[in-house]
Amino acid sequence: MRKIIAILIVFMVIGIGILSGCTTPNEAKDTDGDGYPDNIDVFPNDATQWADKDYDGYGDNPNGTNPDAFSDNPEEWKDSDSDGIGDNSDIYPYDFNNGDISKCSIDQSFFSRSVAVKGERYESLVPDTLDLQERAELAINALTRCTNPENNYSVYFYGDIHRNPPVLFRQESLYGKFMEGLVLMRIITGSQLNKHVDQRWREMFLRWLIESKPVLYGPDGGRQLAWMAINYRLEKDPCWGELAEQALDSILSAVVNKSDYCYLPDDQGAMPTGWNATYHAWTLQGVTQLYLLTGSSTAKELATKLARYLKDYGQVFDGNGHFLARHPSEMGPALHFHHNANALLAISEYALATGDDEFAAFAKKGYEYARSTGSPLVGFFPEYIDDWPDNRTMVDCETCCVADMIQLALTLTDAGQGDYWDDVDRYVRNQFAENQMRRGDWIDQLATTLPPTPVGPNETGDNISERAIGSFAGWAIANDFHNGGSIAISACCTGNGARALYYVWEKIVRFKNGTLSVNLLLNRASPWADVDSYIPYEGRVDVRMKQICNLEIRIPEWARPEETSCTVDGQSRELTFQGRYAQVGRVENGSLIVLTFPISERTVEATIGGIPYTLIIKGNDVVSIDPPGELYPLYQRAHYRDNHVHWVKRERFILTDFAL
Repeated sequence: MRKIIAILIVFMVIGIGILSGCTTPNEAKDTDGDGYPDNIDVFPNDATQWADKDYDGYGDNPNGTNPDAFSDNPEEWKDSDSDGIGDNSDIYPYDFNNGDISKCSIDQSFFSRSVAVKGERYESLVPDTLDLQERAELAINALTRCTNPENNYSVYFYGDIHRNPPVLFRQESLYGKFMEGLVLMRIITGSQLNKHVDQRWREMFLRWLIESKPVLYGPDGGRQLAWMAINYRLEKDPCWGELAEQALDSILSAVVNKSDYCYLPDDQGAMPTGWNATYHAWTLQGVTQLYLLTGSSTAKELATKLARYLKDYGQVFDGNGHFLARHPSEMGPALHFHHNANALLAISEYALATGDDEFAAFAKKGYEYARSTGSPLVGFFPEYIDDWPDNRTMVDCETCCVADMIQLALTLTDAGQGDYWDDVDRYVRNQFAENQMRRGDWIDQLATTLPPTPVGPNETGDNISERAIGSFAGWAIANDFHNGGSIAISACCTGNGARALYYVWEKIVRFKNGTLSVNLLLNRASPWADVDSYIPYEGRVDVRMKQICNLEIRIPEWARPEETSCTVDGQSRELTFQGRYAQVGRVENGSLIVLTFPISERTVEATIGGIPYTLIIKGNDVVSIDPPGELYPLYQRAHYRDNHVHWVKRERFILTDFAL
């Protein structure tokens, strides 16, 4: 009898252990202390989440981190406006009223709001390699400080460095490229540096928009439309939808409508062509952004007609997408790269937003042509193609040109017109990154070699070397920030550079249908994983997971699939490939994925901007250029030639929401 009782007790103990899930020490482990053992916890490092019924990477606990608003639907997880329709299906994802603007109330508080970015911040030790969050922080310095506080923070358009003291001059009020660029940089960084600047711009713009009902046209107007669309997304306030419709009505009242296209007439009532037609491109970009974020049928119809005008009627391109739009100059008609390329970019953005294959294929032809006019090896594209406006001795590269090509490559890849990730990688790592000013001491040093010049009445000579840090070069050459002329900084290039920087940062990673794709091997913090890139020190990238999902990582053009290896939490993981993407497969929250491949240097003789150079390239990064620059020499990258990564502590920021 005692023996039977003893056996029963043993079975009871075993049964209790099984029921409690604690049969072994490993099964009993509960890393996040939420009461759910790691072996059944879908989020073992997050105490606020433990289950994910639909396997979309968002937890079922509505009060936890990144909660799933639709726990039984793997295609939906967020409902920004709380209207019961998931954001992926909601035509008005940020408007509870679903386009009903009658409930909007525009009062003084709407005019004077200061948008404070909410998100997660933490310090992290990361590889000291190209980091776009750091670059965005630098850009905010230039975007907010190259302004005149005594004139409502109007933007100084030019910076003349061949002066003692150097000066900023020619002011532009409500400069649209800075308005859009600054809010995009705040999304990346969460920075509130000099937030009074954008607050003042906001108040001035809204009063002007409501009182004057202007036609938002050209570079300023188009970027202001895009700025409105971004604010609509961030604030989720239907007032932005009302104002957007008002802005669209003003444009529609001014356009001349034809059967399948429309245009804004010139002062004589005629249809603009060539150079004058290109100004419609910025309007098209703004209208396309409004369509994307509001679902407005009015915006879509207007965008469709503007796109058709630029492609087929405006005499901006030939049938193969080659550039035609020239402006008059002392040397005759001059073929300006940026005005033409931005028109092509506007067409490609429209094509992607609407799924129009005809326009996407046309943009691809134009991109391939534009690519052939510069140096895709480093992302150097000339300010002018063949026909120049003057007899300058050097071919220079506006940052605007590189920015256009980066965004075209991104958009065409998204539209399924090709795999241009390696183009983006080369452009961004080289000419684009080098075209951003990261120190200003060279400006002060240059000034000491020049005779003093009085500061004019509409100029400022205060602390230019500090205020200009983060700006983008207006007239760079292959080995120097500046081509040796007088003016080095252009607000146009700083605004366009900031815009391109944002879209590259946004597309480094993408999460869709339970799969995280790492498209570019650059440092990036995200809600799904943090990417630490050792390139070009070493051929290695670390991905630190923050949730369960499938993972794929695109390897660059110089890495071979057969030489690529992967470990997950120190254990070897066999890879398969789909194109250039290494299929890592399912990974767990908290896992560390390490992808490695050989990286080496090569010497390349290249003619860039008409000048022969000797480049040493490691991976896709130029680490040395000969001859070197003289004023602000580019590619001072000897440290990258080390074969062991250097580390730096940086603050990471992940946007969660915008608070008013």
